[in-house]
Amino acid sequence: MESKSLSKEEVLNHRDQVVERVECPEWGGHVFARCLTGKEFAAIDDECPGGFMVGLAAGGMCDENGKSLGYSDAEVELLSQKNAAPLKRVAKVVQRLSGMGEAEHDATAKNSESGPAESSSST
Repeated sequence: MESKSLSKEEVLNHRDQVVERVECPEWGGHVFARCLTGKEFAAIDDECPGGFMVGLAAGGMCDENGKSLGYSDAEVELLSQKNAAPLKRVAKVVQRLSGMGEAEHDATAKNSESGPAESSSST
């Protein structure tokens, strides 16, 4: 079955937020994680307090309705001092929900260190 062509209004009005519960026994419970918006994703880089993984986890943690927890830079720095296991678990969920594979993070990190990369295609 062929999919339909979407209008600008359909794209802009479609609710596409995905939320998933992530167990964090190291912290005594669970958190919710969501996919990042394009703007949020673009704002996270390896210059984030605590690095990319912590920025990804902090940016994606939300309440059960998908509302960001809104960590400040100072709170992200504190979060970076927490156990890495649940941070990594949350970051991996945020990556998956945002449609980003680990290879994309590696390329993003490399590009932020060496400047813009030449365009290449991937499948």
